[in-house]
Amino acid sequence: MSRQNKLLLILLVILVLGMVGSFLARKAFLASQGSLPVALIGSMSGPEAEAGLALSRGAELAIDEINEAGGLDRFRLQAEVFDDAGSPEKAREIAGKIAREGRHVVVIGGNSAPVAEALSAALSGEKKLPFLTTAAGGTAISQGGDWSFKTALNDGQQARFMANYNRNVLNRKLVTIVQEETPFGDALARGFQETYEKFGTSIPIVWSFAPGNDEAATFQAVIDQIKASRDLSAIFLAMGSAEAAHFVKLAREGRLRNDIVGPDTLASNLFVRGLVDLVGEENAADYLHDTYVTSSLIWDTAGEAAQGFKNRYRSRFDGPPDWVASQAFDAVHMAARGMLEVMHAAGNENPDEADLVLRGRQWIRDFLVARNSPEKAYPGVSGMVYFEKEREASRPVQVGRYDGLNLISAMTQLEPIRKKGRVDYLQEIKSGRMLYVNDRFMFKTNVVYTGLTLKEVSKVENEDHSAEVAFQLWFRHAENAVNFDPQQLEFLNAVTPIELGKPVEESVRKGLVFKLYEVKGRFFLNSLEADRPYGSQVVGVSFRHRFLNRNNLVLVVDELGMKGKSGQNLAERIEESQALHPSLEWEVNKAWLASENSLTFSLGRPQYVGYGTEEPVFSRIDFGIQVSPERFSLRDVVADEYFVYITIFAFIGIIFAIGIDLNTKGMFWSISSYGLHLFFWPLLLISLGQIVLDFSVNNLVASITDRIDLVYNALLWLLPARLGSVALERFVWQPLEHRTERMVPNIIRMFAAMVLYVLAICGVVAFVLDEALTSLLATSGLLAMIIGLAVQANIANVFSGIVVNIERPFSVGDWVKIGSLDDAQVIDITWRTMRLQTVNGHVISIPNGKASESSVVNYTAAGHVRIRTVVTVSPTYPPQMILGILEAAANSDPEISSVKKASFVFLGVDKSLAQYEAWLWLNDFVDDSVVQAFWKAVWTHFQANDISLQPSPRDAGKGDSRPKAEQQSPATKRRPDWIQSYLEEVVA
Repeated sequence: MSRQNKLLLILLVILVLGMVGSFLARKAFLASQGSLPVALIGSMSGPEAEAGLALSRGAELAIDEINEAGGLDRFRLQAEVFDDAGSPEKAREIAGKIAREGRHVVVIGGNSAPVAEALSAALSGEKKLPFLTTAAGGTAISQGGDWSFKTALNDGQQARFMANYNRNVLNRKLVTIVQEETPFGDALARGFQETYEKFGTSIPIVWSFAPGNDEAATFQAVIDQIKASRDLSAIFLAMGSAEAAHFVKLAREGRLRNDIVGPDTLASNLFVRGLVDLVGEENAADYLHDTYVTSSLIWDTAGEAAQGFKNRYRSRFDGPPDWVASQAFDAVHMAARGMLEVMHAAGNENPDEADLVLRGRQWIRDFLVARNSPEKAYPGVSGMVYFEKEREASRPVQVGRYDGLNLISAMTQLEPIRKKGRVDYLQEIKSGRMLYVNDRFMFKTNVVYTGLTLKEVSKVENEDHSAEVAFQLWFRHAENAVNFDPQQLEFLNAVTPIELGKPVEESVRKGLVFKLYEVKGRFFLNSLEADRPYGSQVVGVSFRHRFLNRNNLVLVVDELGMKGKSGQNLAERIEESQALHPSLEWEVNKAWLASENSLTFSLGRPQYVGYGTEEPVFSRIDFGIQVSPERFSLRDVVADEYFVYITIFAFIGIIFAIGIDLNTKGMFWSISSYGLHLFFWPLLLISLGQIVLDFSVNNLVASITDRIDLVYNALLWLLPARLGSVALERFVWQPLEHRTERMVPNIIRMFAAMVLYVLAICGVVAFVLDEALTSLLATSGLLAMIIGLAVQANIANVFSGIVVNIERPFSVGDWVKIGSLDDAQVIDITWRTMRLQTVNGHVISIPNGKASESSVVNYTAAGHVRIRTVVTVSPTYPPQMILGILEAAANSDPEISSVKKASFVFLGVDKSLAQYEAWLWLNDFVDDSVVQAFWKAVWTHFQANDISLQPSPRDAGKGDSRPKAEQQSPATKRRPDWIQSYLEEVVA
């Protein structure tokens, strides 16, 4: 089999083994072990369809995110949506079917209190199926069984909260209650009334109606009576979303301008959409304006996680989420967290799907029960979630105000006093800064709407990891708010303190103060408390008030002022404005403006120091942009699981490449194996690096991921250096050794490899560490200059040795003449020096540099050499005669002309002697046999012709212009002694 066919066979084997390995890996590690169904029960049709969509969309978004992150130990969550059409009977039927099948691990649903109560009752008892509902109201929900949990606000709690707010903040002492005749309506109305009565204020008018039983007539009667009595009292709507929308429509169309307040059912998309469907968008905005409602989540006070959820929801479903969607999202994640504990507890047991469902149900329930205090609360996008008695969620209540159709935080919020601190309650109540709400004292906290528009990010400094950020910053707050001075803001991640200076615009309108500032400064990168994937950075601005904590001030995002084009999020607006300087070559991944809390140092302030004092918790605004380099990423075209398959193929390919190196020789196989190394090593590094980084992102802290990413990117630079050094070894040094038959010095190998690695390290410093190379190059250049000056002669000799070994003007054994040195034979050549031996046996060592700079005569290179010898006779003999005798003598012995025929020439007469020059050809520069044979033949032929040889003059050849090598050769110098003796006798 030819070498080419063998190579093709090897490639085929690699392909087959890679496919088999990938198949086994998919079966053993990547394939989903099964699915865990999650039942989503909601009103997907009928009047409450908007609420059902919010529930299912929020839950499905969470399920998709969990599955994209790998699922639950390779079990995928599967959403199964059921439509109860708002009917308790149908909901009970669906719940019974789910309970009988026994496939689902958790049930999430129930948009209304009656439906949620029916579901809770049907899933209680021996079914042991955890049920989470986002339904507002329904006192019987959690009472249906200890497997039911309510995530929405407590009915009585939010009613009492709104009563306090309405009477003591909005100063509405007169109230009319309109309630639905349900447990939900009763709980709301009772809580509201009891709170008013505690303040010595009675509510004489309470209207009630039966939902679905000609409620319009009741509403109209209420409206007519209020108009007739010219009652200016506020109206508290203790009812569901659809009924509230109907009442608002009739009230505003009847020219009733009384203030309307309500529970969180009026803070949902169902309520807004219902009113829009009834009266149109423009009228709905006018009808809703300045309506106050309670809610567990208002987006302008939401943190970075909630803002991210809102952006993902809006991007996927083309609309904003409400608290129902956020609570459904959190419900799925809480269930998944409980399931993960099952997986970890199971270890290597590998329970089957049916067993896992049963155990998962129990663990979900245990996980939820364990969330029983603020310290053990689950950090969801809808806030910190924990369950108190009767498994009802305890959440902080916020008050929202409709500005048109937009729900924003009211100008004043009630902030609970933390149990750790002691306050002079009497003094605070007298000053009007504190209220007693829901059996606890709360501060009346001022809200400041805060907005920020990015103008430019530029001039990134790698030394301190900072960037120059220019932006516009504005504040809007009530004129009578606490003494809020923007000059007292502290920018937490600024490199140097930021002074706002004077506002570029300032106004007071309708009791609202507005101030706009132009800000520019340097801010540290990656300083915000936000997770970021590897390879990205966070540019941000974070600030809070220096002195006013959350008891006095809450900074919220100005949702109205920040609102851009329809459907356009903050990241898209930043991209469109081209705020990132083009020289940065960054692209925006996401952006957020969020309201956060920060526990900061007290700095010795008395109100925070000592036993019983309050905690220094401040309201903080974070503006962040997650950016990454504008470059191609494999993740854009390769799915995550394929990196595993690529790793398997690359590993097998490398094993075969190593096997070829160990078992075959020759340039063909050397090139083939190197080609495999060149192809598979980068594949292995890239794919394995992506797998490790994926694992780190999902399982390790961000700082460790950053370090892994640093090492990974450094290896991407070092690998080419390694492959380059291997190529030098295989295709330069080894062929050179084979040709010169001598070892290439390690110093040359190391020097060449060092150059490649130094270049790679420079790449790491410049592109991975983002450090300037100026100082490094200056230091390394100075060091290289010092070393170069110290060893420049040796370096020159080494490179001359390389040239000599490559060009090979002479070889060991050649007879040469180098410069003015005597003729000598080359006996050794190293990478720094060469050694020569003269005819006298002297050994001369000279540097390679000197040999490369001198003229070199190589006597051996042609394979034969011509030497000159002079024959002298008396001038009395005719030249033709002597020439003939010399030619006859040369022809008499074949050895004399074995290389090439000898030639003769008459030189003339000098000092009474006729001189004849003989040119003889030798195979060896120092071979005496031809010379000896020639003189013997000359002696014999001269004796036969009675011609006597004459000794040459002592100065013979003096003034000869021919090369010295031709004037006297080593053979001439070593003329046979018997000839020399004879000539000396003749001369004597």
